[in-house]
Amino acid sequence: MEQLINLLIQKTYHHYKENYYQEIKQKLLSLKQEKLAQVFLASFHNSFVSFAGWEFNYNRFGSTLSRQLTYLDEIIIYQHEIKLNRHFLFSLMGYSLPAENLLAYQFTFSKLLETIAEEVAHCLVREFYPNVEEHGTEFKEIEKNVLVYLKQEKITKLVKKELERNGIT
Repeated sequence: MEQLINLLIQKTYHHYKENYYQEIKQKLLSLKQEKLAQVFLASFHNSFVSFAGWEFNYNRFGSTLSRQLTYLDEIIIYQHEIKLNRHFLFSLMGYSLPAENLLAYQFTFSKLLETIAEEVAHCLVREFYPNVEEHGTEFKEIEKNVLVYLKQEKITKLVKKELERNGIT
């Protein structure tokens, strides 16, 4: 399960990272800033995202730890670690919380996709829009686009079908 989650996170992050990269590169080239575009190109692919496992938390569905490392005073590398609430794992394995627990109906596959979209959006916003409000307009737009991508992804559809076949939502 962890490899599947990591694959979904990686595919989604890199898909959108490449889209935003192309958008910024085209803007720089249209402004005749070829030198700046080359520097941007050289430093762009120096970031990493990973699934860091399951966390025990009653207050949130997931979390992201991002680090910005600078080398040679010019090369910036972002490292992002995404953690998801362990109740998603239990839910995906078919375990359920007691009905009186308020969290019992919240850890669905659909909510897992929403949480992955939110955490990947945090990574992208921190890289491409470091000076904007954390849950501002840019974040909401990226989160919405990432969720649409995740829902149409072939792996997601296969997992959802398998979960439904086993009576897990």
